[in-house]
This record gives sequence, structure tokens and C-alpha cells, in this order.
Amino acid sequence: MDYQVEILDTKSDPVGLAFVVQKHAEAPLEWGMDYEPTELDIAHFTTLATADHALLQVIRQDEKIIAFLWFNYGKTRIELVSLWTDPDYRRKGLAKKLKMAAEKWGLGNGKKLMTTTVFAANKKMVALNELLGYEIVSYQMEKKLVR
Repeated sequence: MDYQVEILDTKSDPVGLAFVVQKHAEAPLEWGMDYEPTELDIAHFTTLATADHALLQVIRQDEKIIAFLWFNYGKTRIELVSLWTDPDYRRKGLAKKLKMAAEKWGLGNGKKLMTTTVFAANKKMVALNELLGYEIVSYQMEKKLVR
């Protein structure tokens, strides 16, 4: 099947927006992280996803969103914020298709760099990024504070 990437109009599709925000908030759970999104998280992510510098790309199957990529953009760069594919549609090239569409958008809009942050536990995304030519340029490290 030839899946098409479309831009999600966050003003005219509040259901689509809510779906993307909810999946973004729940993503760390898929990697086994100890995290539970709150209503405040959802409200915050909704504000970020509807900002003037944010763009949401989606792929639909029978009107249902089966994959999305959310990115923010500035004068010269794109920052990928969130990428999700429905488990029933994984391994079909949808994530790659979305990333390539973001690259095409960036090139067409004068952007010079595309960046992304990937949780170390998300091994499949690390592998896809390496396949697509991304390079590791920094590490974010954390330490749990316990008493």
C-alpha cells in the first residue's frame, strides 16, 4: 500500500491533535520507563504541539492515524520531537517515510540541520536513525536522587 504523509491541521482536527499528544505522552511506557503522564503533561504537550513553530505529519489508514511525526522548526533547523507508529503497522517503512518527508520539508524551507533526541532504551529508533545517516553528537546523562 502507498501510504501518504499529510500535515495535521491542529485547529480543524482536535481529535487528531489529542491522539498525537496522548501517544507522545505515553511513548516512554513502550520502552519500559517508569513514567505515567499526567493531565498537566497532556496540557503542556498540547500547547507545544500547537505552537507556531510546530508541525505534525500523519499517515492515515481509513481516517485513523497509524503513524505520526511531530517536529519543531527554527530559522535553520528542524528538531524531531516525537515519532510513533501503530504496532500493527510497524516494519512497513512508515517511520522512514515520515522522516524523509520531514527532510524534504526542511530542504524546501531552507533548513540546514535535522536533530532528534532518542531515549537509549528505544533501540529500534537508534538503529533507524543510524541507517538514515544520523550521528550521535552528545549524550544526556542522568542520576536518580534517592535518600
